[in-house]
Amino acid sequence: MKNQTKKKLKIFILILIVVSIGFWVIYSYFNSNMGKTKTVKFVITTDYGKNIIQNETIIEVPQYYNIKDALNRIAVVEYTYGGGFVNSINGISSQFPNAYVDWFFFVNGFMSNVGVLDYNLVDGDTVYFDYHNWDYDHLFWSGVFQDVVSSIKQGFAGNTAPTIISYENSSYQESALNLKMYLMENGIQNLTIKEGNFVTENEKGSNNLLLIGGYSMNLMRDYYDKSNTCGFFGYFKNSSAIEIIGNDTFTVEHTYYRSDNVSLVNIGQNPFSPNTIGHPNGKLVVAFSGLDLGSIINSVDKFIANDNAFTNSYGVLFLNNVSFKLPLL
Repeated sequence: MKNQTKKKLKIFILILIVVSIGFWVIYSYFNSNMGKTKTVKFVITTDYGKNIIQNETIIEVPQYYNIKDALNRIAVVEYTYGGGFVNSINGISSQFPNAYVDWFFFVNGFMSNVGVLDYNLVDGDTVYFDYHNWDYDHLFWSGVFQDVVSSIKQGFAGNTAPTIISYENSSYQESALNLKMYLMENGIQNLTIKEGNFVTENEKGSNNLLLIGGYSMNLMRDYYDKSNTCGFFGYFKNSSAIEIIGNDTFTVEHTYYRSDNVSLVNIGQNPFSPNTIGHPNGKLVVAFSGLDLGSIINSVDKFIANDNAFTNSYGVLFLNNVSFKLPLL
């Protein structure tokens, strides 16, 4: 009997110690973060960025805040699935299952693979919510143009990577140098330039990649060969044609040829990095491509000049030097 009493007492003491340690860890975390804050930015739109609900709302929040905590400060929000999924913002509600229209969110340009409860904000993060229709092919649209400089600096959940600018041949070298200078002037330092054929397999998967060239560039072609997993709204049909798909039907709506003076810029998570698509790890690809040299160079110049098309868009199409956000609405 005494042995049983001693055993129970030991178990009770052990439980008490574990609970005390748990409370101490929680107390220490909150106590160490008391008074500390972080600054985050929210952008809320509908229809793939066409309609702006809130534009660049910057708030200062406690260090321990997740996205849900911060979002509740700036909008009226309803949640489902235990509070991790946003069902409604300011009265604009999910239409699923009657229609494939929902809220999606990106952090620093990366589509999140976790809910708003599970992403703990990092100082400087930009959170982008967009309400749009989707089908299976575009549910996992992996990236969005917000601010590429911030995307590279901030990464996803604090995970960042070095950056390689890769160009097809010497005809694009000046554009690559101009792009490098622009990025360095904006605070990006871990940056190298390489001609496309000299980028190794390991480098492909371990860096942010900014690609400049046409379909004949091996690395560019490899990237567009993954269009089904990256969810592009514009891609190469072949070396002489670019196809643009619509946001409503997700079928080809336009085909452009070399004579159209067309270029295309896409952004997404780096598909060469293992287990990246659907699992962002802070590595992205921006591809400046097209059907003729002049149009491709123009797209780089427009990016450096902060063309408005590179804000709240899922890709950019240039026709005769005029920019159009993708998807075309």
